[in-house]
Amino acid sequence: MKNHWSRHRLFVGLAFIVLLASCQKRNVPVQVPDAPREPLLNLAEPHLRDRNFTELRRLASQCLTNTELEEDHDEALYLLVLVHSTPESPHFDLDRAGEYTQRLESTYPSSPYTLPTRLMYDLGRQLQDQQSLVQEVQELSRQLRGSRTELLLSIRTLKERIETLRSEKVMLENHLDLREQEIEALSRELAAARARSKELAEELEVLKEIDLKRNRPR
Repeated sequence: MKNHWSRHRLFVGLAFIVLLASCQKRNVPVQVPDAPREPLLNLAEPHLRDRNFTELRRLASQCLTNTELEEDHDEALYLLVLVHSTPESPHFDLDRAGEYTQRLESTYPSSPYTLPTRLMYDLGRQLQDQQSLVQEVQELSRQLRGSRTELLLSIRTLKERIETLRSEKVMLENHLDLREQEIEALSRELAAARARSKELAEELEVLKEIDLKRNRPR
């Protein structure tokens, strides 16, 4: 596990003071040591605070290609998983995030970033699944609203059709009433015509008998 940088800097500073004092007593030229390298996460912190995922990816990718920074490669993989598993990132890609997660777990199983990386990747998967579920629910809701609208239109059309049929029924009933009245009138006229025809037939028979009596030979 990596040493804490603040303690490391303090140790380096104290060691430098002791070395400087020793060299001054012996009149030995002082050789100033190189400044300690800035940890990757310290460099990444401003970009993380600004949600600059593009710069985070560039920084982490450069670290992975630098063999001199191999001790920070687990941190770089952690940052790459963060970049690719955050939905708001322009580089959101859970497949890539999964590849970096597996690489970290296989290469640095004892790294303190292995477990947080796995949790972060799993959380990204869950967020994606939830987002997909929300989209499905929204689509279903839209379809239901459309179906409801179509149903309401169908019901309204059906009601209008029922009202039309009722009006047509009333008109038909009125028409039938008129036809029944006409039929009754025609029936009465037919009965009267039959009665008149019967009377005429009887009168004709009487006339025939009278005519026969007149023309009978004497």
